[in-house]
Amino acid sequence: MKKTMLSLIGTLLFSTVFLGTSALAVEEVGQPAKSNGYVNFDYDDEDATLGTLRINKVSKINFGTTPTKGDTVTINSVYSAEDEKNGKYLPLNVQTIDNRGNGAGWQLQVQQTRQFTQLDEANVPLTDANKLNGSLLEGAELALTATQAADLSIEQEANRVAPSIFKKVTLSTAEDAGFVTVTSAKENEGIGSWNTLFGEISDATATENNAVTLKIPGEIKKNKDVSYEAELTWTIVATPEI
Repeated sequence: MKKTMLSLIGTLLFSTVFLGTSALAVEEVGQPAKSNGYVNFDYDDEDATLGTLRINKVSKINFGTTPTKGDTVTINSVYSAEDEKNGKYLPLNVQTIDNRGNGAGWQLQVQQTRQFTQLDEANVPLTDANKLNGSLLEGAELALTATQAADLSIEQEANRVAPSIFKKVTLSTAEDAGFVTVTSAKENEGIGSWNTLFGEISDATATENNAVTLKIPGEIKKNKDVSYEAELTWTIVATPEI
């Protein structure tokens, strides 16, 4: 009687172990499956036409109307309604775009290519400008101080790094005066769209901007009730300043 019972118990235990092993085999997973994704890069139409590193926009400089003085004076530029952005007013600003994709850095440079010259009735600079008739502000000095670079794009990105070098320059129309650097982006700086600002962002157009100034010698002749215009030429260099 005892032997029969032991034999039956042994059979039940063996069956339990065998069935358990079969259940585990059914639950095993197969090997992971892989897939691939692809992307190619090319220039869009604007970059292909205008360049992947370029100056996109330069604002005007306006000094308004200033009293005629016999002493040398330095006047500040004024803000313009044309440079309104979201209820604020930008100072002189230059928008640069770097879509090269290599993060090599760049330099923004400027040269004064015409002195302040009287405009005719058609707003064209007089060609016979000279010191004697007052149509040329000979010796006037335009000074620009780059202060910061702002991300004014619609979708601002916190991880992008702004250009880090900003300078004050005094421009000259002398024959040997060339381009001077006002802003420099080091490697991995200034990628995408940035606006170099010459001064602070203002709440109103009535304020003056002391980051853009014009020094006018007192002894030179100035003609009343006319406008004078200078010309600046801007360029961007594809490497940072060394």
